[in-house]
Amino acid sequence: MWSDILPRLHNSGWLPDSPRSQEKLEGVRVSINDYARRQTNKLRQASIITHRGIKASSTSLFINSKNDKVHLSDLGEEILLQDFEGGLQAIGYSL
Repeated sequence: MWSDILPRLHNSGWLPDSPRSQEKLEGVRVSINDYARRQTNKLRQASIITHRGIKASSTSLFINSKNDKVHLSDLGEEILLQDFEGGLQAIGYSL
């Protein structure tokens, strides 16, 4: 099972803090997810969870404070858990 790396409101601590570095990190995230999905598709009984409902533009899904723009809010966590449940059900696990 592959679960996509989630977007963030802000990527800090990796590169100089600039819009360009944020774009680069987002590109890396997308590339890793694409690669992992291709590899997962080669496996039998594999499931890919894409988290289409969690987008960086949906700021209510993240803790949006001065010090934290990475972690999910309660609503974001709810959506994430529903995605995980759907991924498990897709490969035959019942909850």
